[in-house]
Amino acid sequence: MKAKANRIYITPRQSLALVHGYGKKKISEQVRAISFITIYLIIFQIIILNIPLSNPISIFIGLSAVVLGLAFFLEGLFLSVMPLAEMAGAELPSKMPLIITLILAFLLGILATLAEPAMVVLQEVANSIPMHQAPLLYYIFNYKSVILIMALGLGVGIAILLGSLLTLRNFSLKTFIISLLLLALTLSIIAYLDERSRPMVALAWDAGGIATGAVTVPLIIAFGLGLNRTTENDSESNGLGIVTLANLGPVNSVLLLSIIMRSFVPHPAADLESFLTNPEAFTFIETLDTMQAEVATTIDGAKEFSFFLDQLKAAITAVGPLVLALALIIMIFIRKRPNFVDEKVLGVIFTIIGMFFLNYGIQTGLTVLGRDVGSNIYSIIAKEEPATSTIHNFDINTLEYILRPNGESTPFFKISISGRVQHIPFEEENYDAQTKTYHLASTTTRLEQELNQPWSKMLLFLGFFILLGFGGVIAEPTLHALANTLSELTAGSFPKAQLIQQVALGVGIGLAIGVIRMMWDVPFLFVLLPLYIFALILTIFSESTYMAVAWDAAGVATGPITVPLVMTVGIGLNQHLPSEEQFGFLTLGATIPILILLTVSLKAKMQQKRLQQAGDAK
Repeated sequence: MKAKANRIYITPRQSLALVHGYGKKKISEQVRAISFITIYLIIFQIIILNIPLSNPISIFIGLSAVVLGLAFFLEGLFLSVMPLAEMAGAELPSKMPLIITLILAFLLGILATLAEPAMVVLQEVANSIPMHQAPLLYYIFNYKSVILIMALGLGVGIAILLGSLLTLRNFSLKTFIISLLLLALTLSIIAYLDERSRPMVALAWDAGGIATGAVTVPLIIAFGLGLNRTTENDSESNGLGIVTLANLGPVNSVLLLSIIMRSFVPHPAADLESFLTNPEAFTFIETLDTMQAEVATTIDGAKEFSFFLDQLKAAITAVGPLVLALALIIMIFIRKRPNFVDEKVLGVIFTIIGMFFLNYGIQTGLTVLGRDVGSNIYSIIAKEEPATSTIHNFDINTLEYILRPNGESTPFFKISISGRVQHIPFEEENYDAQTKTYHLASTTTRLEQELNQPWSKMLLFLGFFILLGFGGVIAEPTLHALANTLSELTAGSFPKAQLIQQVALGVGIGLAIGVIRMMWDVPFLFVLLPLYIFALILTIFSESTYMAVAWDAAGVATGPITVPLVMTVGIGLNQHLPSEEQFGFLTLGATIPILILLTVSLKAKMQQKRLQQAGDAK
């Protein structure tokens, strides 16, 4: 009776008010997280490029789904996956031998990768890969994507295993990072020396960012916090740096995959005609035809499902195994019942709902917006073509129509002028049906005339990518959490705002470097090696805490919003550039913040040493 008397009862109306207030707060957080970068891209395309969005309604619905999906998804992780992972990390070492704990950590890493929302972007990439230029990429993305995803999962699994070993045995984080990085650079050189696996090098380095995001990072942190409770020693990393291991793990696993699988594909060629003259190509294409027939048979049986049901099925398949594995670990190996089961179940439901909306929004909103801007941004620096006032052999059947709210339809057609695709309203009086010619009015805007100077165009072009990177990560919750951690560890000597600004600026500069690399067709490895060799040297001389934070900053550029947008913008841009390496854009965006933070930390260390020496001299 006393227990009942102590209960607090609220009316349904009060319950709805509480839920409404809490839900509004969570959704507002996600709106702030994506608003700058999405509004920036939309305004840039419409005002600067003077090109309408290809499908504004779909983009708006997709972005709304992303906001709703992130709110549900992150709340679900907080209620279910993170507390279960923390409980597993805290209890396993005392209940099971070390080897069992490491194996279970490895399996959790694999399952967490499969649940990553950013993995959806890999499906969007497949259509942009030419078979003759990159047979191995084409083969893996279109026919062996499961193997690629498993390679990513294995890489993350091994990284979590190493991170667990690091925490439980107090090994040196710096040694782990340097060893994994040296292995990755060595494998990159081996893969690059064979033209069949060469295009996979840039993909492998981007893979770390794709595989570690909204699911993997919270799980690693929660599991690591649990492990830290079981240790009496104070690990030098204080939980920092483990995300870096999870970034480097997939890099190594995908590079190994490319080296192993390159023997299954023919050598690339400059064009499709030359590729087809290679006898190995015929055998390769026959194999693909056989596999395509098998895939088609499998797909035919699933055609009855709608797109929405497919997305729901994918969400359950991604989240379900991870939660089930955590629950089984707790009940079978730890022999305990999870606390607040109803809360955990609600969290799982939220996570699945969030994954459903997030996947839908990424495919229909973010990637569409990214491709739009990426494919049109090149028009800023495209070489001017002679003005054409008359279009010959105009085909009336190419007209498209815009439906107005009043039911009227307006015809228009698309034309490429100065490297830019423009939408021109069709005026019947300008069309001569007998000669099939259309007289085109001037489409040059005042802004285009003002920005006619090559250097002005290049500055605008590169400035777009710097601001894209800066705005893309400035609101990332992971970045703010990392900044808070460093500020606490350094007793405020490294301000939060300073870290956020340096990382965001570094990402922007990195994206600009990636664009320059593609424009000049510089091999990705030639840019990567100097940057990471420099990072290795800085790492060796850096203090452990600053070193861990600097390398973890690389994971900031891999949020669920940044990855799809940055990758699709890069792929859309690459269609107009001579570079045959479509990936690496994300990696360079994540590399520069490491160099900036390591350099700043070394400078601060040297200043502190000089002040100490001056004090001793007195």
